Amino acid sequence: MGVEVDIPNPGRKLKPGMFARVEVLVDTRRGALTLPVEALRVGEARPSVMVVRNGLVEPVFVELGLSDSRFVEVRQGLGEQDQVILEGKDLVKPKQKVRTVPATGQ
Repeated sequence: MGVEVDIPNPGRKLKPGMFARVEVLVDTRRGALTLPVEALRVGEARPSVMVVRNGLVEPVFVELGLSDSRFVEVRQGLGEQDQVILEGKDLVKPKQKVRTVPATGQ
């Protein structure tokens, strides 16, 4: 979205034609359940994720909320304890047996 902003420039450090990229915080939701955006499967009618329950893969439709470039809020469909497949989500099939390992680097 393009935005025009008037900025004081007394030292003349800003020059015509310069531009910037900014992120604007529009809302904060404490305690919101979020996922990395790469966990989403969006090629279907509704967004979904692949979760592991009792050692088996299960697709779950989710209702999404706010997002940024890295994370998306999950408003319905998942709980805090659900194990969501992040890597290889498109390589597994429903009811397939899998072994999970914790995600790292968050």
